[in-house]
Amino acid sequence: MLNAAWHMLKDRVEYKDLGADHFTRRDRSKAIRRLVRRNEVYNGRRHPAQELSLVAKGENALRL
Repeated sequence: MLNAAWHMLKDRVEYKDLGADHFTRRDRSKAIRRLVRRNEVYNGRRHPAQELSLVAKGENALRL
């Protein structure tokens, strides 16, 4: 929040709310991968511990 205030003061602009879906609109493919991965975990296709091990190894858990 402090970062946003600094940029507003530096650039002399008013606050503009980006909206709740800002990051979804910003990188749609990333949002889709995250939702597909979450769906796989919750529906039993992939165990959460398996998901964490893939992330810990630095591997992509899902390739689209």
